[in-house]
Amino acid sequence: MPVPFLSPSARPSIPRGLLILTAALALCAGVAAQPHPYHVAEALEQPRIFAPGIISTDAIEYGPAFAPDGKTLYFTRRASWRDAPAIYVSRFERGAWQTPQVASFSGSYADEYPALSPDGTRLYFASKRPVDGNAAESHNDIWFVERADDGWGTPRHLAAPISSGHIDSHPSVADDGTLYFHSDRPGGRGGVDMYHARPDGDGYSEPQPLPFNSEATDGEACLDPQGRFIIFYSERAGTRGNGDLFIVHRRDGAWSAASNLGDRVNTADYEWTPALSPDGRYLFYAHLAGNDSDLYQIDLDALLEGR
Repeated sequence: MPVPFLSPSARPSIPRGLLILTAALALCAGVAAQPHPYHVAEALEQPRIFAPGIISTDAIEYGPAFAPDGKTLYFTRRASWRDAPAIYVSRFERGAWQTPQVASFSGSYADEYPALSPDGTRLYFASKRPVDGNAAESHNDIWFVERADDGWGTPRHLAAPISSGHIDSHPSVADDGTLYFHSDRPGGRGGVDMYHARPDGDGYSEPQPLPFNSEATDGEACLDPQGRFIIFYSERAGTRGNGDLFIVHRRDGAWSAASNLGDRVNTADYEWTPALSPDGRYLFYAHLAGNDSDLYQIDLDALLEGR
C-alpha cells in the first residue's frame, strides 16, 4: 500500500536534536555492521585465492599478517627465488586492496615473515641484515620494529637467547606475549623445530622446543588467540605433498598428537605460512606450485569441523 504524501504543513514536527541523534545512531550502526575487507558473504568451504592481481601475483608471495583492524596486510614478496625477499604492505581503501608497497623498514636487506603483536604496536620479522653493522653477523635472525607517530621505528635485533647464530625465523606472538619461532639450533628433534619463549624482563626466557616437533622439518606456528590450537607447516610423515599444514589441539593443559589438516587445503605441492584473520574466521596461507606462491583463504570452521 503506497504511503500517502503529506504536505510540509501537515507533516509532524521532529525536534532537530532528535534528528541529529537518530542520524548519528544510524551511522554508528552502519559502521559497526561493516564486515572486515577480507569477509566473504557465502561460506568459503574451499580455498580461494586472495586479492588476485593485486596481492597474489606472478611473483612469489607468502607470510601474510593482518593488522588488528583487518584493513592492513603485511606479507613477503620476492620476484624470484634468486631475488631477496622484502616485506610489503597493502591497505584496504576506497573499497579495494591497494597496490602493495615495500614497508618503510624493509627493502635494503632480505626481510620476510612479518608478524604483528596482538595490539598491533610491534611488528616482528626475520632478516639477514647485519647485526650492529657487522656484515659477518648477517644470518637469519628475528628483528622487530615498534609503532611510532609517523609509522614504524628503526629495526631492532632480538639478541640471545632468541638469536642463536643459527636460523631463527618465522616469529609469531601469543596474547600473553609468548614468542613462537622456528630454528635449526642444536638440541632439536629435526632439521628445523618450533620453539617458544616467554617474556622475561626486557627480553625472553630460554626458548623451549614444542613437544610436537618431529624428526622432519616443522615450523611456521600459527596460534589460535585463545590457545586452543596451533596450525603449522611440516614435512613429516603423513604429508600429501612436499609440505603440508598440520594442527595440534590443547586439551586439559596438554597438546594432542599432530594431525594433517586435510585435503581441503593440502595438495601435492607446498602449503605453508599459515595465519589467522584478526576475527578468527579465516585461515590464510600460501600455496607454492613450481615457482609461483600465492595467498589463499578458507573458512576455519570448514577445516576444524569434526576435529
